[in-house]
Amino acid sequence: MFRNMSIGRKLNMLIGIIISSLVVVGAVSFLQSRGAEKMIVTLVDKDVELLIDLNGIYAEGLQTGQATRNVLINPGDEKAMKNYQDAHKNFVAMTDQSLLGAPASMQDRLKKVKELWEEDHRLKTEIQDLAKAGKKNEATALLVNTETPKWREVKAILLELIKEHEKTFTTNKEREIAGMEKDRVVLVVVLLVAGFIFTALALVVARRITLPLKEGVAIANKLTQGDLTMTIEVTSSDETGQLLAAMKNMVENLNSVVTDVKGAAANVASGSQQISAGSEQLSQGTTEQ
Repeated sequence: MFRNMSIGRKLNMLIGIIISSLVVVGAVSFLQSRGAEKMIVTLVDKDVELLIDLNGIYAEGLQTGQATRNVLINPGDEKAMKNYQDAHKNFVAMTDQSLLGAPASMQDRLKKVKELWEEDHRLKTEIQDLAKAGKKNEATALLVNTETPKWREVKAILLELIKEHEKTFTTNKEREIAGMEKDRVVLVVVLLVAGFIFTALALVVARRITLPLKEGVAIANKLTQGDLTMTIEVTSSDETGQLLAAMKNMVENLNSVVTDVKGAAANVASGSQQISAGSEQLSQGTTEQ
């Protein structure tokens, strides 16, 4: 079937093979980029955001403690009061956000943090009120003996959660990267195999196009040298096959002409011999007379 295709169709097939190889390369590149995008989205959605929230909770907790001490030192420090209110609001918001995205293994501890923080917030507020009322000694005693141990309990749970999730994040990242590397190897192998197949197909098509042309050139060269003994095989019906068929007919016609010419030459030679023999006999008869 392929042999009987026109050269135009063969060239179209060659172009199709090239385009197909480009499509495969593009598809592989797209899949690779999608794999990388998926890894990034997974890490950001499930791990990075939670890790940021946990660290944010811890930072805001430290900020409320610092603001409370500033109020204790200077009860009229309105900036410290505002810093405390903002940090407390952020602490609660981030804790609620973490509860939505945290795995089940962290849920109970985060709820415990929220419960402890409600008590810690009450103690800090009481310390600030005592400081503003001029009861600095009572406020200091409450800070040292009650609020600080409460915050340390909250802090210990938060640091444990942060450390645990950092480990989870690292594990997930390594797993995703390993999976991505595996996908990359598979895709590279697919690319190599596809490239080999497409290259082989392209070479076959190109050979099927150029080989008959080379045969035609060789036949033409032999004809110019007067060689009419060649055997021309026509194996296709495309343009090159039609050319070879025409050359075959031409060689057959030339051979027929040559045969006729040789026959005519042989007849001429035979006639010349007969004339020569007759002349000799006539000469002999004249001599005898």
